[in-house]
Amino acid sequence: MDLESIILNVKNSPVGTVIKNKQFIHYLTKSINFNFSVKGHDLTFPAPQPVSIEKKDFSKLKQYKYYTSLKLDGVRFLMYFIKDKNSKNQCIIVNRALNFYNISIEAEDTLYNGTLLDGEIIYDSYNKKWDFVVHDALILCGNKINKLSHSTRLNDTKYCVHSFVTYSTNSTLNISVKEFYPFEEFADFIENVYNKSENNDGIIFMPENLPVISGTQYSMLKWKPKNKHTFDFLLKEVEIGLQAYVFHLGNLNIFANIHAKTEKGKEFIEKSKQLDHYKNECIVECTFDKDTNNFSPILIRTDKTHPNGLRTIERTLFNISENIQIQDFMDI
Repeated sequence: MDLESIILNVKNSPVGTVIKNKQFIHYLTKSINFNFSVKGHDLTFPAPQPVSIEKKDFSKLKQYKYYTSLKLDGVRFLMYFIKDKNSKNQCIIVNRALNFYNISIEAEDTLYNGTLLDGEIIYDSYNKKWDFVVHDALILCGNKINKLSHSTRLNDTKYCVHSFVTYSTNSTLNISVKEFYPFEEFADFIENVYNKSENNDGIIFMPENLPVISGTQYSMLKWKPKNKHTFDFLLKEVEIGLQAYVFHLGNLNIFANIHAKTEKGKEFIEKSKQLDHYKNECIVECTFDKDTNNFSPILIRTDKTHPNGLRTIERTLFNISENIQIQDFMDI
């Protein structure tokens, strides 16, 4: 079977075998959704999504146990170790666009009794290899751990990875487990971790005592510097130029008409169509310039099939105006 790039936007992407068997994809989706307690038959990416932190959320950081970590600038995937119907060990990864790949990981048989990890693929430029960085887990070696505390889930994952996985030149990815730090030590985290990291686009605030859930996780918080906020729109080509769509109440809704006859509209359309992997009805990631009140396209999101929801767009614009600084967290 032919190998294909897992991440389309980079030249040295790790490769995997695309899974095209519809019955197998249906089985995988149903199995993963079951483990996330997702009901129904919709094919959706079930992993939890954090929300952008607002000042009204500071009370959560005061009242409940939280850990902090880097928000890595990677590509989100789930990693699933299973035995197929022929009892063959398979390591499968799936992205937010529900593209399934079979990859090579050298691991002991016990891991394939059922292990489901949530993480990101990033490139380790120092060691010149691709890493799958785990930030949470639902099942380890056939045992459900989704209701344990977050630190326990990660500690158990570290033990399994260190005990049962061997990285070699034949491995598609190296597996590592993300480090989290108590919020009470936030100043040390900023000085010794955040300020020394190059591959991040913000900070994650993870609740310690909540189980893994699916969909929007209103207690899992993320913070980005003002210049790192982005917006994902679906672009449709129309007679006037382009239309930008967002999700609202389960449907695609027009967020903006982009007119080819206006100066800013023409600039947006030209920039969008010059991006790699542009096509009609693609997902484009945009930045926002508060001074000019304009969006600017920067990247085609090949790992996504749906735009942001309207609420996400509105709250992110609010985040930009609220402009929370790192010092604000230290003052909590």
